Amino acid sequence: MPLAYEVSGAGTAAVNGDYSAEGTYLGGTYYQIAGGGFLMWRSGAPGSPGNWSISVNLGDPTAFMYYRTANQVNPDDGPWARLTQGTNPPPTVTEIKRFAARP
Repeated sequence: MPLAYEVSGAGTAAVNGDYSAEGTYLGGTYYQIAGGGFLMWRSGAPGSPGNWSISVNLGDPTAFMYYRTANQVNPDDGPWARLTQGTNPPPTVTEIKRFAARP
């Protein structure tokens, strides 16, 4: 399971940044932006296609950005779309891969 994602290029600049895994919500991992303020989370029952959102609160129906996917784990498999509170362009979400330095 990915531990962190970078959100970039969103017209709502405040949502851009690095998001780290913080806990679980509805059976899936949710992520929080460094410094707090925004969460990236998946709605929907476990085992069903879900919607990834970026918002201030978990379960917030006024999410800034919205994404529809059948992939329950990763929010980086395709394009995001703007919701009513966001501004274009929608963000790009990319997994942050960090490798430990070898001695």
